[in-house]
Amino acid sequence: MENAETVIEVGTGGVEVLQGEGVLKSSAIGSCVVVLAYCWSRKVGCVAHIMLSGRAPERGVDEKTKYAENAIEDLLIKMAKYDVEVCDMDICLVGGANVLKRSDDRIAKNNIDFIVEFLRT
Repeated sequence: MENAETVIEVGTGGVEVLQGEGVLKSSAIGSCVVVLAYCWSRKVGCVAHIMLSGRAPERGVDEKTKYAENAIEDLLIKMAKYDVEVCDMDICLVGGANVLKRSDDRIAKNNIDFIVEFLRT
C-alpha cells in the first residue's frame, strides 16, 4: 500500500505550516495575496492566504488572519515553532489580481503594498 501524500488546503484567512513531505495548497486567490515562506534547511513551509491589508479590528472579527498583519505574525510564530528564523526563510507572494478589471480597484494593490512593506520591517 502506497503512503498518501499530505495535502493541506489553505483557504481564505488560513495560515498553515508543514514540515517534511507534503503540499500546502491554496486556490481561488483572486485579489487576495498568498504569502509562502519556506526554510530549506529545516524543510518547513508555511502559507498564509490574506484577504485584506492592515490589522484586524480588536473587536467584531472572528477570522483575524484574513488581515495581512495578523496573518503574517501568525506565519512567523508557526515557523518559529520549528526553530526557523526570518533570515532563514525564502518568501514569495502570489495573487493580487484585479479580478473586476476596474481602473479604480485598489484592493489587490493595497494588499501587495501593505504586505511588502510589513515584510520589509
